[in-house]
Amino acid sequence: MLSAFHVLVFLCAAGHWVKGHHAPTSPLELEGEWVDLTHYLDDETLSWPGSLPFKLEVSVTGVQRNGYWVESFEFCSAEHIGTHVDAPVHFAEGANTVEQIPLENLIAPGVVIDVSKKVEAGNKDYGVTREDLEAWERVNGQLPKGAVVIMQSDWSRRWPDRQAYYGSNTPLDNKTFHFPGWSPEAATWLVEERAVAGVGVDTASVDRGQETSFKTHTILAPKNIYGIENLNNLHRLPPRGFLVLVAPLKLVGGSGGPARIFAFIPHKGSKGGSSRFPVHADHSDDDDDDDGGGEKAGKSFPSVSLLKAAPGDWLDLSHGLSESMPLWPTTRSFNVSVIHRGRTPEGYWLEHSNLCMGEHSGTHMDSPAHFAEGKWRTNEIPMNHLLAVPGVKLDFRDEAKVLDWELKKKDVQEWESREGKIPIGSLVLLQTGWEAFWNDRKKYFGLPDSFPSQKRPAPDDVDEFHFPGFSPEATEFLVLERKVVGLGTDAVSIDRGQSKDKGAHRILNGNNSYGLENLKNLDKVPTRDFTAFVLPLNIRGGSGSPSTLSFLRVRMSENVMSPLFRLLVSLCAVGRGIRCSSPLEAEGEWVDLTHDLEEATLVWPSTQPFKLDLAYTGFQKNGVWIEGFDFCASEHTGTHVDAPSQFFMGGTTVGQLPLKSLIAPGVVIDVSRKVETGNKDYAVTREDVEEWEREHGPLPKGAILIMHSKWGQKWPDLTAYFGSSTPLNNKTFHFPGWSLEAADWLKKNRAIAAIGVDTMSVDVGQDTSFKTHANLYSANIYGIENLANVHRLPPKGFLVLVAPLKLVNGSGGPARVFAFVPHQDSKASSRSVGSDEKGKTKTTLTSVSFLKVPPEDWVDLSHGLSEAMPLWPSSRPLNFSVIHRGRTPEGYWLEYSNFCVAEHSGTHMDSPSHFAEGKWKTHEIPINHLLAVPGVKLDFREEARRNPDWELKKKDVEEWEKKEGRIPTGSLVLLQTGWEAFWNDPKEFFGLPNSFPSKKRPTTEDASQFHFPGFSPEATEFLVRERKVVGLGIDTASIDRGQTKDYKTHRILNGNNSYGLENLRNLDLIPVKDFTVFVLPLKIRGGTGTPVRNCLESSWIGVPPQANELMKFDALKLSVGRDLVA
Repeated sequence: MLSAFHVLVFLCAAGHWVKGHHAPTSPLELEGEWVDLTHYLDDETLSWPGSLPFKLEVSVTGVQRNGYWVESFEFCSAEHIGTHVDAPVHFAEGANTVEQIPLENLIAPGVVIDVSKKVEAGNKDYGVTREDLEAWERVNGQLPKGAVVIMQSDWSRRWPDRQAYYGSNTPLDNKTFHFPGWSPEAATWLVEERAVAGVGVDTASVDRGQETSFKTHTILAPKNIYGIENLNNLHRLPPRGFLVLVAPLKLVGGSGGPARIFAFIPHKGSKGGSSRFPVHADHSDDDDDDDGGGEKAGKSFPSVSLLKAAPGDWLDLSHGLSESMPLWPTTRSFNVSVIHRGRTPEGYWLEHSNLCMGEHSGTHMDSPAHFAEGKWRTNEIPMNHLLAVPGVKLDFRDEAKVLDWELKKKDVQEWESREGKIPIGSLVLLQTGWEAFWNDRKKYFGLPDSFPSQKRPAPDDVDEFHFPGFSPEATEFLVLERKVVGLGTDAVSIDRGQSKDKGAHRILNGNNSYGLENLKNLDKVPTRDFTAFVLPLNIRGGSGSPSTLSFLRVRMSENVMSPLFRLLVSLCAVGRGIRCSSPLEAEGEWVDLTHDLEEATLVWPSTQPFKLDLAYTGFQKNGVWIEGFDFCASEHTGTHVDAPSQFFMGGTTVGQLPLKSLIAPGVVIDVSRKVETGNKDYAVTREDVEEWEREHGPLPKGAILIMHSKWGQKWPDLTAYFGSSTPLNNKTFHFPGWSLEAADWLKKNRAIAAIGVDTMSVDVGQDTSFKTHANLYSANIYGIENLANVHRLPPKGFLVLVAPLKLVNGSGGPARVFAFVPHQDSKASSRSVGSDEKGKTKTTLTSVSFLKVPPEDWVDLSHGLSEAMPLWPSSRPLNFSVIHRGRTPEGYWLEYSNFCVAEHSGTHMDSPSHFAEGKWKTHEIPINHLLAVPGVKLDFREEARRNPDWELKKKDVEEWEKKEGRIPTGSLVLLQTGWEAFWNDPKEFFGLPNSFPSKKRPTTEDASQFHFPGFSPEATEFLVRERKVVGLGIDTASIDRGQTKDYKTHRILNGNNSYGLENLRNLDLIPVKDFTVFVLPLKIRGGTGTPVRNCLESSWIGVPPQANELMKFDALKLSVGRDLVA
């Protein structure tokens, strides 16, 4: 968890450094604005009546007997003082203490409920109501799960005027207080209807001033919902879309603690004007000039995005603060005085304490002012020395076993010769293994055996200290040559125990660099490629701060996509108008695991062969050339997904498969040699899987296990692929698959998402009762059949994207399946993207890595395919023909259907060939026009609301660019009109007149009555020719507006080999810019378009995936995390 100060360490997903070059500044990409929500801790800090005021006292100052200068402070205060956290135990017996609050509740999406106008209208006792929350949700959508919900009343502007802030002329009597807060009614609604993590206020209490029985506290606390009080700068926050970092003092058993709190606002939601991560402290309570690089000045630092880090991946690197912790001899003892613990006369539980301690207690920071007079105090350290700092760990545990060892310059140089040059501006952590002695004070200080075990060392005992540290020469090298911002160690001190003159401290602090001491868990931190965030308590004038350090292992997300094609939208790490190549950094190879869909596509006997029928082609009566197709197929055709519902009654349908199962770590079990030796009916055994694990480690959680038998090389030879001279009789089939024994073991012992095969069936050809299917699918594990190019995959360390057609209630669906293989694991020699299943064609792709984007970040921008969806008048209706749904004579459940649908149905792609003869068909669109494309959203809902025939003009685009920056070359531009709100009402969606029958499907003759917005031809020409967009997308029925007669927008767009996306949804959930799009169309050879699914199946939009122990290059481990920001 976060506390007094925190070092938040993120693994950087960028592979090894190149020797001599700097490591990546951060694994997080999104630029934005940091807002400090914390008041200073100083003599003016307000405290609740009866509790201890904050007091900072000098402990040591001046030149010591050894000739060096040192300054140190101690402080006393209430737990609940200044900007602070109320732990649930404050008002609920047995609930979470402050150090027990889970990290995912402290790093969480933020929401602001602005009631300032109601307060300003004269109601100073205003309580946020349920109606306020519901009004917020009507505008912004449902409160995010795990959110911190903050009341903004603008009350903090009164800080630190005691009478004004408490709303009373008698501020020592809380019965006279008047200020806003949360009503019990709203608190009850949050507890019962929404899963929030915490609530915050910019006043002295979560309850209103006049609520002396603290009803809101007592409603929230028993549900382990914490409170944050006395927040600052809330006027700088948007209503939603930001991240809150809450760092309370890590008091073991504490009922609360002073805190440092920041909000991170991505540019799309920021009210700030800068694009380089300024830190805005905006302490309106400051009167003095802060010329020391402190928080009043906006400081630029490397772009970061906290929106992609999964809270479940944080690892705490700091010891808690307790009375038994080891302390330096001159440090004040840690003391907690309980003020109240028990029931009040009014009957509610109340627990709170006062505390006193030295600044340099437990895991803590030594500010530069500690050993260097006139250097930065804790509150003066610039933000770019604290936030998004590249991290390095030097592991010298073996060397530290030698008594009084210290790190020398040559040790650092030898380390760099192996690992690469330490980046300029890093935080360097030294691991000595000393944390193992933390609970044994005598060993921790390295005292002789004769020293009494229970005695606390006194100043006279310092000469007997023996523990490792940094030498002065190494410190000087790191500070002057590598310009480090700080050094950290898991021992008592930066200097070794036998240091007499504290040379390392003096050099470090004298160069305005800080130290971190008493770290723990460094064995779980990588050697390099991580990013540190240091959040000290906001103590004005301090020389240090007790601290909690947290380390974050970057994990892959669980969300996955599925249909025909998907747009994978992720927040991207670029500034205004600058193209970001991708939200992911590690370059690798894309391998297409999909066979083409064409007339030669193989199908199971008795199911519908794939058939592409021409619906229309040529010049229409309005002079426009157009071509479109319909297609019919079995759900289980070509490379396809078997949903669990195929063999398990009530199982998950293809439209219900979770994203985390569709974007998942891949594993290949290679049995090709066993098959090649003549056993064409070979079944993967449990022993095969266990042998894989002995070599590669346990199967990743949520993995897709793929059998590699080299059988895919027989495609599309019908008799060879089915292993039978009578390929219409499935009883004669011979091909490899998975054994029932292996399937049952996997189901019971491993949490996998799916299994795949490069053959016609998950079961071996001779298993006509489909035992493996029935066994796995009963656990909602799905199957992928007829995979191609499996020979190009490594055994592990790659990501699979499975995009089945998004058929509502489907038992399966044709799919597009890709694997992303990072370079270090790729079998390919090129850094290009394989797009042809035979490996002939490769298109270079901007460097991408699906290893860093959490699955929860995906947004599904497509509607499902159903018989009720609105259709263009000339489009063939979706038709399902159920072939079987029920028990077979053999007793197992079986469900599957055939279907027919137009290419341009539901959320779909218009390929360039749709309106431009000779231009790219669906399967011909280059990969670099589909994958890792920068995205831009133009929000013109208000204009479209006023005029249903509105169209986007060139001047609208130019005005947008003046505000938001130039649209990047090669972008996909999405136009939001708000039309998706009418999706379930075809009459409204097409803008038909009131007299039009509600149940009637529009005909071709009715198209003249269509009224909906679109792109104008002039805007399209500008975007295509000047901005060179790869495509345009819209949430209406057509890229052209409804009243178009000549479809000129389509003709310009497609004529320039750009595609269109129509009937999008959820555009309100994506940012205006700085996101990346992935488009995965069904691989229909010769098609002019394809239905699209937003999150899964054929077409969809989402944000990437999970990895869960999937990739282990260097120290990087990926696993599933949860959303941080709504």
